Amino acid sequence: MKLPTESSAPKKTRIKRAMQPKWHRIYYLLAVFNVLFVLISLHLSHRMMSTHTRAVALDQEWNARLVMYSELGGLAAAVNAPGNDVFDSRDVEAESSKMRSAMRVFDDHMAAVQEDLRIELEENQSVPLPEEYLSEAHVVSLRQKLDAINAAAAEMTGEAELIFSYFRQNRPEKAGERMATMDRKYAEVNTGLSRLEAAIHEIQGEFFDKQKAAAASLQKSEYVIAVLVLLMAGGMIIYGRKLAQRTQSEARQKERYIQSLRAAEARYQRIAANTPGMAYQFVLHPDGSVDFPYVSEGCREIYALEPQEIQQNPTLTIEMIDPADRPGYDRSIAESAELLRPWRWEGRFNFSSGEQKWIHGAARPERQADGSILWDGLLMDITERKRAEEALRRAHDELETKVQERTAELIQANEALQSDVTERQRAEEALCESNTRFQLVTRATNDVIWDWDLTTNGVQWNENVKTLFGYSGDE
Repeated sequence: MKLPTESSAPKKTRIKRAMQPKWHRIYYLLAVFNVLFVLISLHLSHRMMSTHTRAVALDQEWNARLVMYSELGGLAAAVNAPGNDVFDSRDVEAESSKMRSAMRVFDDHMAAVQEDLRIELEENQSVPLPEEYLSEAHVVSLRQKLDAINAAAAEMTGEAELIFSYFRQNRPEKAGERMATMDRKYAEVNTGLSRLEAAIHEIQGEFFDKQKAAAASLQKSEYVIAVLVLLMAGGMIIYGRKLAQRTQSEARQKERYIQSLRAAEARYQRIAANTPGMAYQFVLHPDGSVDFPYVSEGCREIYALEPQEIQQNPTLTIEMIDPADRPGYDRSIAESAELLRPWRWEGRFNFSSGEQKWIHGAARPERQADGSILWDGLLMDITERKRAEEALRRAHDELETKVQERTAELIQANEALQSDVTERQRAEEALCESNTRFQLVTRATNDVIWDWDLTTNGVQWNENVKTLFGYSGDE
C-alpha cells in the first residue's frame, strides 16, 4: 500500500544546486578518470582473458591429440596380440581374423590423426597471431614420427602373417623364431609413440613460453592502472567528505520516510481491524504445506482464535470445515492454484462449542518466485444470511405447497363443473329428443293435443287446433 509522504524532491534539488558551483568539476573529473580506468581495465582484461582462453584451448587441443596418439598404442597392442595368442589357442584363422580387424581399426585411427594434423596446419595459417602458429617444421616432424610408427606397425603385421603361415604349414618352431622379430617391431611402434608424445610436449612448452611472454607484456600496463587508482582515491577522499554530508541528510530524510511508512502501516491495520470479516494471506508451498503470513484481528470474531494461533497451526481452521464441505474446499483451492483464478467458496465450519457457522471466502492468487501460490483474501461470516435464505426457502416451499393444494381444489371444482355441464347437455338432448317424438305423434293424429304446465303456466298445442277451431296456437 502506497500512501502520500512528505516530498523529498525539493530538498534533493536544493542540496544538488548548492554543491554544483564548487564540486561539480571534481565530480566530472572523477567520472572521466573512472571511465578511463574502466576502459583500460576492460582492454587489459580482454587481452588477458583472450590470452588465457587461447592458451587453455591450445592446451586442451593438444591434450586431446595426446589421447588420440595414446589410443594408437592400445590399437597397436591389439594388432600385436593375435601373433602371440596363436601359440596358446592354435586357432590360426580366428587369430588371423582378429589381427586384420585390429589392423583396419589401427589404419583408420592413423588416417584420422594425420588428417587432424593437416587441418590444424591450415587453420593456424589463417590466424593473425604469428606467435601461435603451428609451424610447418612441427607438422613435418610429427608426420615423420607417425610414418615411422605406421611402417613399424606394417612390419609387425607382416611378421605376424609369417607366424600364421608357419602354423598353417604345421611348423611351430619356425613360427617361434619369428615371434621375437614381431615383438621387436612392436617395441619400435611403442618407441615411435613415445617420441611422438615427447614432440607434442615440446610443442606445448613452446606455446606456453609464448603465452607467458605475452602475459608479461600486459603486466607492464598495471602501472598505468595503479596511477589512475591513486588519482581516483585522492579525488574520492576530497569528494567523500561532501558526499558524507549529503548521505547524512538523505539518512534523515529516509528516517522520516520510514516513519511515514509505519504510520501508513498502522492506518492499514486499523482499517483491517474495522473491516467486517478476516483479512488474511494464505500460502500454498510446492511441497503441499501451507501457512498464513498475515491474519487480521477479525479472526477472533469468526474463529474465536488469536492471529498467532492460526499462524502457528495453519491447518487449525481447515480442520474446522464440515466434512461434507471439505472436498469442495480442497477442489476449489486446487483449481485456483492451477489456473490462477480468483477463489470463491462458501462452506460450513464446526466449532468445539457445537456452534456451526457459514463462512464465505474470496481471494486472488499470485504465483511467487519459489513456485508457491499466495492468496490475498477476506473471510466473512454469512451465517445470518444463510439462515435468512433457509427461512425464505421454507416459506417458498410452504407457499408452493399451498399453491399446489389450491390448484388441486380448483382442478376438482372444474371437474365437477364439467360434470354438471355434461349432465345438463344430456338433459337438453333428451328434452330435444322428447319434443321431436311429441311432434311426430301430434302429426300422426287428427285430435287436438295440448299440454298445460301448472308450474310455469305454459301451454303447448299441436297443429290440429287451427284445423278444428280455426285458431293458431299463439291465438
